[in-house]
Amino acid sequence: MITNSQFPQLKQILNWPNNHNRWLKILMVVVFIFLVILVVILTIITQEQSLARERINLLASELDLIKTQFNQNQEVLTALVDGNSELATSLQLEQTTRLAAEVEAEASRKQLLALEKEVTTQKVALEASDITKVIREWSPRVVRLTCETELSEGGSRVAKASAVADLTSGELRFMTNKHVVEEKGVMADECELTLFDGDSTVKVAKNDIDARPDRDLAYLKPSQGVSLPTSVGPLPICATRPDIGDGVVILGYPSVGSKVGITATEGIIAGFDEDYYITSAKIERGNSGGAAILVSDNCFVGLPTLTVAGRTESLARILPII
Repeated sequence: MITNSQFPQLKQILNWPNNHNRWLKILMVVVFIFLVILVVILTIITQEQSLARERINLLASELDLIKTQFNQNQEVLTALVDGNSELATSLQLEQTTRLAAEVEAEASRKQLLALEKEVTTQKVALEASDITKVIREWSPRVVRLTCETELSEGGSRVAKASAVADLTSGELRFMTNKHVVEEKGVMADECELTLFDGDSTVKVAKNDIDARPDRDLAYLKPSQGVSLPTSVGPLPICATRPDIGDGVVILGYPSVGSKVGITATEGIIAGFDEDYYITSAKIERGNSGGAAILVSDNCFVGLPTLTVAGRTESLARILPII
């Protein structure tokens, strides 16, 4: 008797129809699923196309409506303008007037800018002119001062500073700071004034020096005659306190300034500090006792004062004379 185990190839041949049917069924299922998916996709595409056509038709209808309204408005406006020449003339006149106003406004703006520039230029020139005038008028009044003091502990001290001339009722005196003519309560034995011309000098003895006990202020009254320019008269002291921001000119003979002439520095009144005015003008050793001039009123504000020797203060002090 013949068995399948004895003939395996025969077994495969006999089972082939069954295997073929199984694979055929699987293939049919796959094809069916593919067809279902394809139908679904085609249905969705068809629906989207339908919706798109509806949107396009709706937009076309809205566009036609807008065109119709625009044409109607255009016809109304044309009829209104054509039928009312007065309105058309008024619109044209308004347009012309507006254009002319814009042109005039632009011209006015340019003119204003030019005027502001001119005023600024004139202001700068005027300030420079005022400062030059102040220096020219006040320089003959400010002199170089040298005082020598014999100290009680031995040795001597020489102070170099400035002083301001004041000729009132025929009496000539020179104003300076007390710390220039006095050292540790000891009055200078002698001071020497070098006048503006740089050649003339005047000796002032101890007895002709008057120092105020309550202020950093002293007066020198030379006993010998002093020849000053005729322009030097009574000291024009400012009647009122200056305002913060007012321009000032400092005249004197600082140690770092000119060796042969007067030195001028500019600044403003920056504030007030007890008995002093604060200024942005540079004041160095040697400026003490000089002149601080208010530029706007061309008057004497006070004495530039510096108590720290050999240093320049960014905000120095002016001792007011009122």
